[in-house]
Amino acid sequence: MNDDYINDVQPGGIPDGRSFAEKSYTINRPPMQSVPYQMNRPPVQSVPYQMNRPPVQSVPPQMNRLPMQSVPPQMNRPPMQSVPPQMNRPPMQSVPPQMYAPAAQPGMYNQPLPQYNMQPAYQGVSNGYRYYYQPSPEEIEKNKIKKSFTFSGTTTLVLLGAMYLVAIIIMAIGFFSGIVRNTPSTDDPYVGFTPIGFYAYEGLASLLGIFIPALILAKASKVPMNELFPFKKLDGKYLAALVVGGMSVCMIAQLAITILIENLYIFGIDIESALDQETATGLADIVLSTICTAIIPALVEEFAYRGVVLGVLKRHDETFAIFASAFLFGLLHGNFVQIPFAFIIGLVAAFVRVKSDSMLPSILIHFGNNFFAVIMTALPDLVSEEISSFIEAGVMFVFIIAGIFAINYLTKNHKEIFEQKKSNTKYSFGELNKIFFSRATVIVCLVLLTLSSLFVVSAVK
Repeated sequence: MNDDYINDVQPGGIPDGRSFAEKSYTINRPPMQSVPYQMNRPPVQSVPYQMNRPPVQSVPPQMNRLPMQSVPPQMNRPPMQSVPPQMNRPPMQSVPPQMYAPAAQPGMYNQPLPQYNMQPAYQGVSNGYRYYYQPSPEEIEKNKIKKSFTFSGTTTLVLLGAMYLVAIIIMAIGFFSGIVRNTPSTDDPYVGFTPIGFYAYEGLASLLGIFIPALILAKASKVPMNELFPFKKLDGKYLAALVVGGMSVCMIAQLAITILIENLYIFGIDIESALDQETATGLADIVLSTICTAIIPALVEEFAYRGVVLGVLKRHDETFAIFASAFLFGLLHGNFVQIPFAFIIGLVAAFVRVKSDSMLPSILIHFGNNFFAVIMTALPDLVSEEISSFIEAGVMFVFIIAGIFAINYLTKNHKEIFEQKKSNTKYSFGELNKIFFSRATVIVCLVLLTLSSLFVVSAVK
C-alpha cells in the first residue's frame, strides 16, 4: 500500500485526488482487447435481384388503355366569335373631375358640399341601357304641390258625386215608401218631401255624402289627424272675438249678395225665387231644421274643407291654402248663385282656423251663419213681414258693430293673426294659381259647376 500511495503521488508530493475505490477498480479491471469485426457478425452475402422480385414484363399500352382518339374542338365547345366591344359595353366618356370632386378651397370642409345632379350613366346608347336621373329639389317640391292640388280637387269631386248618389238613393227610397208626396219640381222647396222628410233628407245627405267620404280621404291623405283637425285650447275672449268678427264679415257679405240677387232682374233672371226655401212654421220644424241644416252641415263641411282640404294645402303655402280651400268649398254648392257667399264664408272660416290653430272658431262661425238663416226664414210666419225685416236688419247691424270692436280687440292684443306667415315654397301666389287650375280634377269641377249653373239659370227663367 505504501508503494501504491507513493506511486499515486504526483511529482512535488501532491496526491492525484482519486478515491480508493477508483484506484482499486482501475487495478482489478482487465485491459480491453480488440475484437475483429467478422467475429461478431457474419458477412453479408449479395442476394440476386431476381430472387426477391420477379422481373417486370413490358405490357403493351393497347392492353390496359384504349388509344386516345382526336376529338375535333368544335364538338365540345363552339369556336369563339369576335364580339365588337360596343355591343357589351358602351364607350366610356371622360367626365370632368370637378363634376364629382370640386377643387379644394380654404375652409370648404366647414361648409356643406354642393349638390350636383346625377348625369346619365351612359349617353347615346340605343341597345336598352337605362338612363339614371335624379330630379332636382325644385322638381321634387313641384311634384308634391301637384299631388296636393290634385288631391284637393279629387276631394271635391268625390264629395259632389257622393252627395248626388245619396240624394238619388234617398229620393228613390222616399218615392217607393210614400214619403215623397209628389214629383219633385223646381217650384217645390221641399222637392216632393214632407217638411220632416226634407230635413231628414238634408241631414242624411250631409252625413253620408260628405262626412264618411271625407273621413276616408283623411286617411288616404297620409297627414296626421292632429294636423288636419287641430283643437287648440283658446282663451274665452280670443275665441269670442274670432267668432263675432267672422260673423260680422259674413253679415256684410250676405247683405251685399242679397242686394245683388234682388237686382238681377235687370238681366231677366229671377234668382231670388229659386233660392226661396219653405219656412219652418212650428217649433218642431224649427228644431229639426236647426239640427239638419245648421248643426250637421257646420260639422261635416268644416270637417271636409277646413280639415282635410285645408290641412293638405296648408303644408305648402298658408295664404294660398285659405283661398284654394274657400274656392273649392264654393264649388261644392254646385252653382254660381251660391258660390259668392259660400266663398266668403270659406275665406273667413279658413282664416280663423289657420290663425287660431283650432277648428272650433270656424265651426261656430259656420253654425251661426246657418242658424241665422234658419231663424230669418221662419220669422215671417211668426210675425208680420215688416217686423221680420226690422229684426233681421237689427240683428245684422248689431253683429256688424260688434264685429268692428272684435276686430279692434284682435288688432291690439293678437297682432300675429294678421301677419302673413312665411311660405314653405319658393313659388309665388300666381305660380301656385297656374299649377292649381291646370290640375285635371279642378278643371272637371269647373265644368260641372258651369253645367249645373246653366241648368239653374234655365230653370228659373
